[in-house]
Amino acid sequence: MEARKLAGTILSVSCKTLLFVLVVFLLIFVGRGLYNFGQKIFREEALTTEEYAYSKEITIPEGKSVMDVAEILEEEGMIEDSKLFFVQVLLSDYYKKIVPGTYTISTDMKPTEIMITISPEPETTEE
Repeated sequence: MEARKLAGTILSVSCKTLLFVLVVFLLIFVGRGLYNFGQKIFREEALTTEEYAYSKEITIPEGKSVMDVAEILEEEGMIEDSKLFFVQVLLSDYYKKIVPGTYTISTDMKPTEIMITISPEPETTEE
């Protein structure tokens, strides 16, 4: 009986230790991924360097959400990750300021430069 009790205790401790190690590895894996995503949000890198850049005319239709605009930019090859661009817009001053229209965007533009381009200030007339 004593041997069974000892074996049960050893098995129980082993399982708890294994579970603890798995949770720690999961936290490290998730934490590293979130850290890298956060770095990309604030690092703001262009898709290409000026040397390899190309421009395209991009049309943003009426009634598109910020995520829709990000997906259009990704499909057109102007940004690498639509979800990343979406979060960058959410954290910027340009959220809800995107204006439908046709814009010339280059792959050497940083996300903030793209936001400035697609969020033009309304022209004011001086009297």
